[in-house]
Amino acid sequence: IVSIVHHLRASENRRLRPLYRAVERRYLRGVDGVVCNSTVTRDVVTGLGVDAEQTVVAPPAGDRFDPQIDSDAIADRAHENPLRLLFVGNITPRKGLATLIDGLAAADADVDAELTVVGQPVDEGYVERCRERVADLGLKNRVEFTGGIDDDDLAAAFREHHALAVPSRYEGYGLVYIEGMSFGLPAIASRAGGATDIVTDGETGFLVDPDDSVAVADAITTLAEDRKRLATMGQAARERYEAQPDWTETAERVRQLLADVVDRADES
Repeated sequence: IVSIVHHLRASENRRLRPLYRAVERRYLRGVDGVVCNSTVTRDVVTGLGVDAEQTVVAPPAGDRFDPQIDSDAIADRAHENPLRLLFVGNITPRKGLATLIDGLAAADADVDAELTVVGQPVDEGYVERCRERVADLGLKNRVEFTGGIDDDDLAAAFREHHALAVPSRYEGYGLVYIEGMSFGLPAIASRAGGATDIVTDGETGFLVDPDDSVAVADAITTLAEDRKRLATMGQAARERYEAQPDWTETAERVRQLLADVVDRADES
């Protein structure tokens, strides 16, 4: 039995975390191998008792769009005003939208920045609270909620924005960061979870602590006030995307793990 593990509940700071940890530990005792999407996920899996030799990290390619954007286009976009931030993800508390809204409000007073929120309203109550927060903070003219959109419109949104901002409380991997980087978008992401495999703090984006709206505000201010740095980080983000393993390499890693599992079974 080989399991694909994307995101374990035991990784999240939840009230029932001890229960999730016990259940997931027991489940993992019964598998012969684990395919993980990130080194962070593998660390969680091995922390629950799986031998590291029974695991492999096989990250997704993130090549759904690959717009072939060049450095000139990234540089030209970086000098456009206002700074345009893009949030992409299901709208739930874990994705950190409220923190992002607070960070936008807390950025330096002279920062000209806007936010587009793309995603399905999975938690309607949370969405309503975020909308109310936008109104209370005087951001109604600077924040747009689009709901879910198709791939063509999402590609256009990636192309038109300067940075991807999804400061989740936790991500098992965070494929959206790679997809944003394919368009030359640096990311504002959380250092809790798999985003650390993708985002290099200060180079391809900014890593912030979960729920740290002040750090989000600092990142927004930096990107808005230093457009040369924004362009440099955008180019670095694109290069990070280009260095991502493709599906052939990822599939080969999985194939090797499966072969090892079969060999161990034959030996026993």
